[in-house]
Amino acid sequence: MSDLSSLAGFVHLSPSEETALLHILENGCAYAYELAYHPEKRIRLVNGIYRAEKEWVFRTEKTANTALNSLARRRLLEKKLERSEAAKKEGRDRYYYYLTLPGLFLGLSILDERKTLNDKIDSIVKKWSSLLFPLFGYWKQFEEAGLNNCVVSLLKHSIMTWARVFLFPIRSYGNSQWNGEVEVSRNFAPDFFLEIIAQTLTINPFGGGRVDYLGCSINDCGKPHSIGCLVEHDRILSISPELLKVTQEYCRKVEENIKRDLKHYEIKTQISKMLGNPSVDWSEINRLERLIAEYRCLTPSYYTR
Repeated sequence: MSDLSSLAGFVHLSPSEETALLHILENGCAYAYELAYHPEKRIRLVNGIYRAEKEWVFRTEKTANTALNSLARRRLLEKKLERSEAAKKEGRDRYYYYLTLPGLFLGLSILDERKTLNDKIDSIVKKWSSLLFPLFGYWKQFEEAGLNNCVVSLLKHSIMTWARVFLFPIRSYGNSQWNGEVEVSRNFAPDFFLEIIAQTLTINPFGGGRVDYLGCSINDCGKPHSIGCLVEHDRILSISPELLKVTQEYCRKVEENIKRDLKHYEIKTQISKMLGNPSVDWSEINRLERLIAEYRCLTPSYYTR
């Protein structure tokens, strides 16, 4: 599926948490006092006339703090102490809250559910390019090449792949919703997500995934199962050298995995032939089975996550 609504529904947020997350997603890092006393401008239609009105993000600093700390505990925001000159003058420590990669994913899914993602993606990419630089850092070049829609589709599909591989299986542990209390540091690392993007970019749409061990066969860009989509993916890689490097490494791992699989079946074929002989050499079979076990141990950790 191409939309992110299922992710937004899975990670439930309270209204105040959602307000804080979207404010930071769209406006950059913030601190509680700022959210409590900084009004947002909203355009409203009043008596047939569009007027700019100010609305407070939160009415009290306590409400803002509660929402921000809850998001930080769930690893959707990162809390950092910054002693600026203004904070020193006020005689108080100031904690700034920054978006994390899963916070970005969830925020994008909420906007996608509201059908406002395409209108806001440009400003979000500029504010949070450091979170996913191999993709966001080349947004201007993607736009000039007419690839921005393809990149958004690639991003959405990769987020859903990440969610299916890591997030949604949490249901099997008895949790209907994710609360961020499981160990997720490796799975939330940008490198892990970039490998998922690399998988999406190297899917063979005419024969399933080349090594579809993540359980997802994805291809979109508005033209599924088309050569045009594959060429667009190649153009994305030609623009982002960092993403190209990750994809090259991913393909190398896949190639190694395929070779190990081939060797595994080659040895199994040899064993099956030996078992058909009247006198079975069990010592040789034991040696071959040990070889298979060694090949399994050599499988990269990426394939056993």
